[in-house]
Amino acid sequence: MAYKSSRKSRIVRSVCRRFGKSTVAYYNERKRKSQRLVDDKVVVRLVNEIRMELPFLGGRKLYFLAKDNLRQKNIKIGRDKFFDILRCNGLLIERRKAFIPKTTKCDASLPISSNLTKNLVVNAPNQVHVSDITYIKIGDAFAYLSLVTDRFTREIIGWCLSKSLKAEGPIAALKMAMRIVPKGMDVIEHSDRGCQYASRRYRRLLQRLGLRSSMTEEKHCYENGAAERVNGILKCEFALDRRFKTFEEAKKAVKESINAYNTKRPHEMLGYMTPSQARENPKQALPMVLHNFELAQKASERSAEKRKKAEQAGRKAA
Repeated sequence: MAYKSSRKSRIVRSVCRRFGKSTVAYYNERKRKSQRLVDDKVVVRLVNEIRMELPFLGGRKLYFLAKDNLRQKNIKIGRDKFFDILRCNGLLIERRKAFIPKTTKCDASLPISSNLTKNLVVNAPNQVHVSDITYIKIGDAFAYLSLVTDRFTREIIGWCLSKSLKAEGPIAALKMAMRIVPKGMDVIEHSDRGCQYASRRYRRLLQRLGLRSSMTEEKHCYENGAAERVNGILKCEFALDRRFKTFEEAKKAVKESINAYNTKRPHEMLGYMTPSQARENPKQALPMVLHNFELAQKASERSAEKRKKAEQAGRKAA
């Protein structure tokens, strides 16, 4: 063993001399490479632990959640290196675009509300709630998930999984949401023009609770973008776009996903706070919310201008 070790040392010294390197530098580099391999394994293990609860969380949010834990283990790693490790281990998420069946059915005989949220600066919890309905696949059929989300905190505060598209789903979700809203709050309940939200039963509930009804005016998703975004997160990051075997299985998955979304998932628009943290510390979240709100408003104005130009070009061509 001593002979083999001595022979290996002579070979190392010979190679180092040929390339103008010291043996100390060679062994230090080997030590660094060995440590990097250990660090990479720690990162992979930590990412897999996070993804147990947040299965399709993106790389930037993973890095935010992992960096404090890595720092405690004396592992210094930048975001680019972190992404390299994810890439080498097949941990990058390919975003999926789910097929979305139509869940919005308008009824011309029902009254429509004005959009009270247009150009409104949302700067506090329970100022604006946004509502929407999305589908969940169960066997060869669909169930329908009604959601109520606080526009400021991005927290899902009410939900109901229903086997039909009737107004019972949105009504149950709204009743759940109002359990955590202090009495006397002047809340705007914003939704699309779906017949469920325009129905007399839903409107009577709004009136009884002292809530103001608000609806999209242009018949497109842009005026209810915050609610649409929540739908997409639940489908793409929590795999609610998969096909469930039973209604009970789907309901359990929805409940677990909403809890993880509210309490575990950092939100970029909130400065990487979770929605629950933003509700508990609204003053801390406020600067980032206002900054991102301004950016979103500018982006919306640019999109509206593009649509307007496209419509004008279409009329001229006709």
